[in-house]
Amino acid sequence: MLKYIYRRALQLIPILIGITIINFGIMYLSPSDPAERELVLRGMMVSQETLAAMRADMGLDQPFWIQYGRWVKNLFKGDLGTSFASGRPVMVEIGECLPYTLSLAATAIIMTMVVSIPLGLLSAVRQNGILDYLIRVLTFVGGTMPGFLVGLLLIYVFGLRLKWQPVISDGSWSSMVLPTITLALAMTCKYIRQIRAAILEELDKEYVWGARARGVKEKYILYRNVLKNSMLTIITLLGISIGYLLGGTAIVEIIFTWPGMGKLVMEAINMRDYPIVQGYVIWMAVIFVSVNLITDLSYRLLNPRIRLSEEVA
Repeated sequence: MLKYIYRRALQLIPILIGITIINFGIMYLSPSDPAERELVLRGMMVSQETLAAMRADMGLDQPFWIQYGRWVKNLFKGDLGTSFASGRPVMVEIGECLPYTLSLAATAIIMTMVVSIPLGLLSAVRQNGILDYLIRVLTFVGGTMPGFLVGLLLIYVFGLRLKWQPVISDGSWSSMVLPTITLALAMTCKYIRQIRAAILEELDKEYVWGARARGVKEKYILYRNVLKNSMLTIITLLGISIGYLLGGTAIVEIIFTWPGMGKLVMEAINMRDYPIVQGYVIWMAVIFVSVNLITDLSYRLLNPRIRLSEEVA
């Protein structure tokens, strides 16, 4: 296992290097001049002389690879630069928003799993029954509704009409309910359909027929065999969703004014705060690479056939 982790980690290094080059290159080619932006924030007169002096002071007059090397060196030190808008370190800005994103992502994932696994299993067991058709119709309708529409409807019903929830989130646990439901709805609908398909595929396999022929109880077959063998599908969905959620869901966070990563980066894009955008891209890259690695390891732990095929190869 350690050898596999080491090999997979080495394979991910070129990906991260490529992402840093593209990330820094896009910011390098951007039309806005960070030196001019810095002068404006300081309230100084922008002239050719002051602009040239500021560019030299910030190292922007040096070639691309020198600037990139200095940026990567600072990156390894945990220094992502300073925000143009607030004047604070990017790590501080991200560190303040990250707990809100983590809490929202965790609650959305928990709600999704609690609802989708039982309903997906129930829909598969009651295949082509009334309950199955009802679940499939509801998941189809819920899956086609865009997130911003769901969020606005929830605000209107539970915030404005019933006044059960605050319209504007303040980062508290009580104001997390509506954003969590908004995120969990689309994921739950997708999960239910995928889990249903995976369980139906397992129920049609020979080991299930053999267990039934031997008189094994249906509940035992479902929970100890079928559901366990369907975990690869669930883990794949979880890997995609966790990476998506930890990057911050910009639309939902903006609608509910939730102070997470998505809201931070959208405001940074509007204000052309490039250090924040660069830091966000690095964060997303690390998250998706890490989640993919953990997902691969989970495959090996849950499915012995994958380990055997790799050992034979």
